[in-house]
Formats: sequence, C-alpha cells, structure tokens
Amino acid sequence: MLTAILVEDYEITRLGLRMALKKVPGIELIGECESGEESIELVKSLKPQIVFMDIGLPGISGLTATEIIKGSFPNVKVMLLTSHDGEEDVAAGFKAGANAYCLKDISIASLTHAINSVMDGAIWVDPLISKTLVNLIRPNNVCTPNPTLLKQTIVSTIEKSPNKLSEREMEVLSYLVSGLTNKQMAEQMFVSQETIKTHLRHVFEKLDATDRTQAAIKALKLGLVN
Repeated sequence: MLTAILVEDYEITRLGLRMALKKVPGIELIGECESGEESIELVKSLKPQIVFMDIGLPGISGLTATEIIKGSFPNVKVMLLTSHDGEEDVAAGFKAGANAYCLKDISIASLTHAINSVMDGAIWVDPLISKTLVNLIRPNNVCTPNPTLLKQTIVSTIEKSPNKLSEREMEVLSYLVSGLTNKQMAEQMFVSQETIKTHLRHVFEKLDATDRTQAAIKALKLGLVN
C-alpha cells in the first residue's frame, strides 16, 4: 500500500479529491493540509511516498513547496493535481521537480495509471496538456506543423526512426505531434479509429514510449518530424 498526503486549500475540492483517491487501488491517504508550509511539515513527520499537491495555495505556492520537498526528500513523489494548464505553470511544475502534472478532472483510471507510471520512475503528463508540453520544447520560431506538410517528409525520415517505423506509422506520428486526436487522424487517413490505435501502439513500442507525450518528445528530439 502506497502512503500519500493531499495538499488542497479549498475544503470542498479537498473532499472531492479525498473521495476520488479512496477509489484508487493501492493508495492510503495518511494526511491532509491546506498550505505549502504545512505540506513540508507533513512530509517531514509522516514520510509519505506520494504527495498530491495543488499549485495555488495560501502562503508559499505548491510549486515552491514541491521544490523544497524534492530538495530534502528526493525519493518522495510529488504529483501536481491542479486546474492550471498554462505553459508557464507546466514548465514551472517540472522545473520544481514534480514527477507528474495532472488536471483535477482526471479520471480514476488515468490517475491510477499516472501513479503507477510515477512509481516506476517515469514522468507523467496529463494527456489534456501534452500539446502544451510539446510546445514548450519546440524552438520559439517553429510553428505548429501542418499535417499536410509533415506528410511530405515522411519517406525521407523513415531511415532515422528506431526499429524502422513504417510509412503509415510515420504518418500517424506526424499527426500526433501536430496535436490531432485519434478521430481526426482516422479522418485524415481514411481508416477506422481502431486502426489508428493499432498504429499508435506500434509507434509507442518502437519508440519505447508509454504514451502520446513521450512519443511526441522522442520524435522531436530524434528529428523524425520538424
């Protein structure tokens, strides 16, 4: 059983999150508090394995509290659980050392997956802000790729790809980086969404990625898409 504390200043929101966390298998909530300062003291006294941290807190912010906690207790996993989805907040969250960035409307299934990923040593990003993260790592002078233009470069980049992505897989990858949903990809490629899911699964396997965000980041770093 993983021990956790919840840091949230709004009582009603904290109640809802508490009820949600009780539905997550393998999690034992051992403490709650309302401020960044209190969270630091709770970590010192209770030694939880996970901290679910809001960003907007009275006193020091959740970001500052995260930085202090990670500096003193690097093995404690801090999962930001917030409604803030702007680029500055996302960048600041990971700069502070957060292990995950989750939005408060996250489903129980996704939260469970996020916790498991973090405990396995991965960095987890809510799929709803994955495009924000991709934008952060692009050079400022690069515009969001046009799927049609990206498609024209697919054949020439196949040789760069680990384990040789197929032409269709490269096409799906280019659309993924462009921020298209599975439905939009299916419409562009005139295939079913199930076929898109199969292509995505193969892309993830060949890039050794666990989700869309990791696949997009690796694709950009490897130069598979512009």
